[in-house]
Amino acid sequence: DSPDDDDSPDDDDSPEPCASGKLCVPEAPSGWTGPVSRLHADSNGSLAQCHGAYPEEARLSNVGPAYSGISWNHSCGSCTDSCRTTAQYDLDECSTTVEASYYGVAALGCNASTLTFGPFEADLRGQGNCANMSGEPLGFTFRVSSEADLTDEIAGSCSSPQPEQPSLSAPAPSWDEYHRTCHAPMVAGTCNDSQVCVNAPAAPFARNICVFRQGRHSCPTGYQDSTYDVYGGYEDSRGCDDCTCVPRNAGETLRCDLTVHGNFAEDCEGVAFPIRQVCQSSAGVGDDFGSLVRSAEIVDINIFGASNFCRAGGGDESGRVTESEPVTVCCRATD
Repeated sequence: DSPDDDDSPDDDDSPEPCASGKLCVPEAPSGWTGPVSRLHADSNGSLAQCHGAYPEEARLSNVGPAYSGISWNHSCGSCTDSCRTTAQYDLDECSTTVEASYYGVAALGCNASTLTFGPFEADLRGQGNCANMSGEPLGFTFRVSSEADLTDEIAGSCSSPQPEQPSLSAPAPSWDEYHRTCHAPMVAGTCNDSQVCVNAPAAPFARNICVFRQGRHSCPTGYQDSTYDVYGGYEDSRGCDDCTCVPRNAGETLRCDLTVHGNFAEDCEGVAFPIRQVCQSSAGVGDDFGSLVRSAEIVDINIFGASNFCRAGGGDESGRVTESEPVTVCCRATD
């Protein structure tokens, strides 16, 4: 036979295997980018560039690298100077009811139990607003409101803060890790269907081959050994709540101390006398022995508790920093 016959042992047309530093890996599914090799560094390290067997970057984000493990903080300045400490209030909210009961035996005073009429009432609100008694009294001795009835509790309010906002200190957020991916170019070598031959990664590349996709996704078949959630950026909503001016203690009220006068004529147009005792006889306070109280009014109001009633509030930290532009990176081990 001629030495040029086709079955010469020196002719070997068998395909080149994907071996000796190469790997067969699944092709990247539709919608995924890859296969890629991964570089990463912590915040104290330097993120290497694509090089060697993986020279071309596969951009994870608009700026190329992506990040994980964000840290942030912020603080707000004081609102102390934005609040008036004195409460505001409405004197017309101060109120009381004057009651008068009448007895027919003056000598027995308020211990009398005969010929009792009443109680007749005058509801008073605000200073200088006269109110007539609710009925037609008859008798010689009358019982009126005690001193305890001449006080009232009202709500106070606090002035609005100055319009400026508390100062915000918000240092730039920091990332714990930085990530870069580099295309794994196909090299000569025979693999099964739907697989490609690529160079096996070596340091400083991570010892896995990956695919990635923008957004959050489940990993595809063949790339489910490990997954990494990385991000292209962050959204920053940090700020400070508005300053407010609120009562120093929850539910705190102001006290009205009232000076109330009764009057022996309707509409407070006759002889007036101060109501300050539990029991009073009409004798000696009116123009004759049988005078009867027919109206009353609050003639003076003292407010207690208004000083230092309010305190500055608000100015608390609000908002946060959240990762944005998520990328799902799915990998298969190469060991």
